Amino acid sequence: MVRKANLTFLPLMLLFLLFINTPSLSVIYYNRDDGTQLFLVGLGVEKLGDLKLEGIAPEDRFTPGFYSEGRLALYLQGKIKGKYLLKLAFDSDKPTLESAELIEPEQYYPVYGDESQLSTDISSNGKLYVMLKHEQSHLLYGRYSTGFNESSFANYDRTLRGTKVHYENKKGDYELTFFNVRTIQIAVKDEFPKERTIGGICDERGTKKLGSMGPYYLSQTPVVEGTEKVTIEIRDKNDPDKVLESTPQIRDEDYTINYSTGRIMFSRFIPSWTSEGNPVVIVVKYEAIPPGKVPAYSIIGGRTKFNLKKDASLEATYLKDTQSTPAHILTDLNTKLKLGEKINLTAEYANSSKTYEDNAHQIELNYAPSPKFNLTTSYKRVGPNFADFAETESDVEKYSIKSEFQLSENLSFSPRLEESRDNVTRDPDKATNKTITYSADIRYTPAGWPPVTLEFQAENKKKEGKQVFSPADSTDQTISFNLDNTEGSFPYTLELNLQDSIDHTNSSIDTSETGATLTFPLKIGKTTDGELKQEYIFKKERQTSKRLSRTNRTTFSWETSSGEKISIKGNYSLEDLFCFEYNERTQTQNASILAEVQLSDKFSTKSGYEFQWIRGTSPSRSNILSFALEYTPSEILTVNGGYEVRWETAEDESTTTYVYNFSGEYIPTLNFSASLEGSIEKGEDEIGQTISFSMEGKPYSDITLKGSFSQESTQEAKTLNLMTRSIETSLALAYRPVNFDRFNAMLKCEIKRDEDRTSELIPVSTTVLLAGEGIYDITERLSLLGKYAQKRLSENIRTTADMIVIRPIYKLGKRIDIAGEYRILRHIEAKDRERSFSTEIGYELTNHIKLVLGYNFQQYENLKVEKNEWRAKGPYARFILQL
Repeated sequence: MVRKANLTFLPLMLLFLLFINTPSLSVIYYNRDDGTQLFLVGLGVEKLGDLKLEGIAPEDRFTPGFYSEGRLALYLQGKIKGKYLLKLAFDSDKPTLESAELIEPEQYYPVYGDESQLSTDISSNGKLYVMLKHEQSHLLYGRYSTGFNESSFANYDRTLRGTKVHYENKKGDYELTFFNVRTIQIAVKDEFPKERTIGGICDERGTKKLGSMGPYYLSQTPVVEGTEKVTIEIRDKNDPDKVLESTPQIRDEDYTINYSTGRIMFSRFIPSWTSEGNPVVIVVKYEAIPPGKVPAYSIIGGRTKFNLKKDASLEATYLKDTQSTPAHILTDLNTKLKLGEKINLTAEYANSSKTYEDNAHQIELNYAPSPKFNLTTSYKRVGPNFADFAETESDVEKYSIKSEFQLSENLSFSPRLEESRDNVTRDPDKATNKTITYSADIRYTPAGWPPVTLEFQAENKKKEGKQVFSPADSTDQTISFNLDNTEGSFPYTLELNLQDSIDHTNSSIDTSETGATLTFPLKIGKTTDGELKQEYIFKKERQTSKRLSRTNRTTFSWETSSGEKISIKGNYSLEDLFCFEYNERTQTQNASILAEVQLSDKFSTKSGYEFQWIRGTSPSRSNILSFALEYTPSEILTVNGGYEVRWETAEDESTTTYVYNFSGEYIPTLNFSASLEGSIEKGEDEIGQTISFSMEGKPYSDITLKGSFSQESTQEAKTLNLMTRSIETSLALAYRPVNFDRFNAMLKCEIKRDEDRTSELIPVSTTVLLAGEGIYDITERLSLLGKYAQKRLSENIRTTADMIVIRPIYKLGKRIDIAGEYRILRHIEAKDRERSFSTEIGYELTNHIKLVLGYNFQQYENLKVEKNEWRAKGPYARFILQL
């Protein structure tokens, strides 16, 4: 329904439409002559309590279970007085990301520390997002990206939840950004293959193997939803830290992720190596919640920027992260100056304080007196104890100078000089790498002919230090020639290169490498694009001209499509390597094909095949076959299934691995949804199985039911004996009469069981969580809330703890209320009991701000929670924002 509303009664109408009316979808539109226009969409028919939050704790990491079991979603957007843009989003079903346990303790009232809080104002645990914007300035609370990535040393780009302020004046010559976060999240970076992954990369003989679609498992779980950044990087085979190419991946298109288990599956094969022999690395950056009870830490960031003139700017950044002890503090100053029309200057200075204090600085000067000449020089030094938040290089010193000359319309010349010092061990008493690089390239573009580029590079490396017995001193020289005729009628690219590696210590043999690459881009018809590449590499000793090895590599790749229904990609490469020194020959063949077909509006498939065949002294063969099917019979049902088999043969050993996966989602109405997901991975020695099921619905208008089940297990492939198993089951029921909203109740139960039969020393662990809560409005002024929660852990011995809470609330008037709270925390087996009583008075200063004054008469002593000052005995005060 769509209704116009008076702003004075907007909160009351929202509650009326969302919680009393029969329809579950309501729309409110408000318009005033002063330019105020608000549009609100609300979804839900229950859970009035979700709109407010009250509690003793200054940081609320818990939504009372009575409120969290229902569904309330609303979105408000519009302008206030024609100049203030307001955006507000709230969804009670959004998961809490500040939880340190996979079992969602905010819904189960864990009695150890009692994270539950009694509430009557909006929760901000991932459910609430508010932004107020005026011109280019804004104030927001919710989840956001810090976005500090404009400087080299103060790069801090994370996805966090908290408060953020950004201000810009009308002239645009000043801006300020500030954020403040209290969190337990940690920033993590994983690379595959850095640890063992299914399919492998190299065996113990160093033989290259095929890649895989997955699964890949992240090192930290659970993962904060939506924070992952997945990229596929191609690294230099001679320098693993050098990234040649980086391709961002898109979730649900390139990959899928399970945030609770950290499981990533790709929609296509991710090869281990390129046809040139460069390794392919999967890089995943994400935010995670550490396991167990961990103390929260603060992050403070501020950045201010002054545009002093059109030609000058000054930027200052401050970052403080208290996760470590002592805290990690970084300050950064960055300035850009334009001195006239010809000179640009950029300078940056940063100071860090963590375990030790140190600094880093860099400066770059660009001089362009004419369009035909450009000169750039730079200097950079990073102290040995300097630590930034991006974990970049440390204890390095670099300077460079490069220029560009446009000698004529068709001829250009670019010389460069770079020198760097890198103490890779960050210890002045150990080895230090020094590198000097000279390079120059000449580009000639004759009229009517393809452009030609000639490049020369010489790199001198030297290692020295107190503990180095014989300093290593080497020189790599490269001359390359490139002819680019991709714009011609017969397109091709030709590249020739000659590289010398000289060891000045005479401790090894100098080598020379000659290579040639010829590439032909192909266009077959209107729908097929391809590329044919031929490479030839010859390596020999430089002094004796003794041949060492010869490599001949041919690669052909293509892609074709038929409208939007069929897409096929293929690749084939043949590499022939002959080693003259050992008279050994190795041939490697790689081939892959991937087809995506939209069979109909309901059916789509993906199928692929890849193989690698190595013939030589260590022969091996690997094959991967995969097939996936997606079926959407209707708008309410989606089914996915996949199959993958891998055969790997090396010498007399062969292994076969089968992977089956399936998933389904069923949403017949807005009041019911169900999903099922599972996978089976069968190897030669081990079988892994996962299955999960969840459902949520309203069997009656007054009852909301939610349940889930998941199991992960591994077993021996030959005997089928169980090795490990983990089972989680949960069931929750919320009761709120539609025609009698003065009473609400909730019941919840979860059982978790972990088994590890690989060791007799690891006991079976069973955890049972029970919770019940209810609230009753006895009169219009008096309300009573009661709650009971129990946690039972069985591991060798059984321990049981429970908690009882009673809280009456009485409204003295329209703006004043008083409340008392009595808690009992018991450890049953230990016969230990703790009591706590508190009282408070609340006063609504305005319709949106409430002041609460209270006094806590007892103090918890033995709870497994740190730095919760609200548990201390004595008075307290707080402000509450009410919407």
